[in-house]
Amino acid sequence: MSDTADYFQTIGRKMAAQLGEHPDPDAVFANIAADVLREVPAPQVDVLAMADWAAQQRPLPKQVNFNSGFGQPPLVVFEAPGFYIEVLFWFPSRTSIHGHGFTGAFRVLSGYSLQVEYRFQEESAPEDGIRLGKVVARGIEMIAPGKICPILGRDDFIHTVAHMGNPSLTLVARTHGSKELQQFTFYRSGFAHLSHHRKQSIARQADVLESVFKARPDAFLGRLVDFLAGSDSVTFFRVLSQLQTRLSLAVFSKQVLPTVRERFGLSHARALTALDDAMRTNGLWGMISGFKEPRKQLLLALGELFPDEKERDALICQSLGVPDAGPVLKEWLQIADQAFAPRRTE
Repeated sequence: MSDTADYFQTIGRKMAAQLGEHPDPDAVFANIAADVLREVPAPQVDVLAMADWAAQQRPLPKQVNFNSGFGQPPLVVFEAPGFYIEVLFWFPSRTSIHGHGFTGAFRVLSGYSLQVEYRFQEESAPEDGIRLGKVVARGIEMIAPGKICPILGRDDFIHTVAHMGNPSLTLVARTHGSKELQQFTFYRSGFAHLSHHRKQSIARQADVLESVFKARPDAFLGRLVDFLAGSDSVTFFRVLSQLQTRLSLAVFSKQVLPTVRERFGLSHARALTALDDAMRTNGLWGMISGFKEPRKQLLLALGELFPDEKERDALICQSLGVPDAGPVLKEWLQIADQAFAPRRTE
């Protein structure tokens, strides 16, 4: 058995033994997972080690996260009744700002990332699955191999992670989640929606609308407006978000958005501002992922997260208890350089 396979089995069995048949895994698993990850040293695990491990598994563990869409790809390496362990591959990209509908812990195996934590100051909840308020950054850190973070449910651990690496690898030990732990996705405009609300239905509705555009572009906008007019706010936002990634930028920005703003600009103002934020983020990360120079990647990622350098530097000082952000940024650039050092090719 390889070191990688032995590590996955060791931590999985230890977590399973400590969790036992606990009636509420979400209540205890964050501590169990974090403690086991701290107790058991991780071997060097990179993309080649993961390829070797996957090739040796006949078959793979049950891929219970197959439809999660979180990871590039997400690969289950251990599965048990109360939890599973996955390794998430991440090429340069940033996750949404999100809470969690599960508990557990993660460990960075390879690469490096920027993690920003937030708190949400709720002002109102105008309908089911929608919350309005303020999204306030409360901490920033560079997370590199060996970093272990507990994952708490609901709004107790709201974060975004800007992944750098080719790829970076994150091991996540997590419960299967529960309906009681609602997970929300947050936007800097202060708009938040339930993350998995009618996920399959909304995806299929977007499929149909995309098909209308391909087959009858002359009828597309009318059908889209009619659909949005009868939709709840979560569906309104998520269908537009999906169409934004499926249609060309020219079509979406010059045809779809003006029509939607004219019809729904007053009733869905915060949602449309959040959509603008998402489009800006996607566009910038499309550019960031094209750069190979680690320093440029890191600086652009920081710029996307914090357009105001003064806000960025103040948060670094606050988070790390230092008087000057300059030396911290220099250290982070050095970490980026080391992460992109020459790799084994066997």
